[in-house]
Amino acid sequence: MTDSDLHVLYTEWAAWCRSKRLYAPSPNPQSVIGCLVKPPSGRTGDGKLDPQIAALHLAILGADEENRGIVTCYYLRGQIVSKYRRGGLPVKTIAHLMGVSRKTFYVRLSEARKAIFGRIRSDELAVAE
Repeated sequence: MTDSDLHVLYTEWAAWCRSKRLYAPSPNPQSVIGCLVKPPSGRTGDGKLDPQIAALHLAILGADEENRGIVTCYYLRGQIVSKYRRGGLPVKTIAHLMGVSRKTFYVRLSEARKAIFGRIRSDELAVAE
């Protein structure tokens, strides 16, 4: 899988994470006011049913702290999200907080994407055997 294909997959994962990912009503009780007010969007569970994205999510959760931090910071909190939400961090700010250059950050992000996706592929091969 090329780096651009991985970027598309991780972008879909970020959208999956921002969606509810719930396929049933929430088991948490709502407050009295919450029962009276209808949510403005009327969302009911818009998570995409894709086993590859779910496997990627589990691989990210099981990844080492550095790779997980880079991927989640870029895709869930980075400027890629700020088009749609407030509070996104620009890549230069993330790189500065890590103490590296912007180019080095992108290299580490690419390596993290490949390492995490490699865990999915190795898990699939282990299950197949």
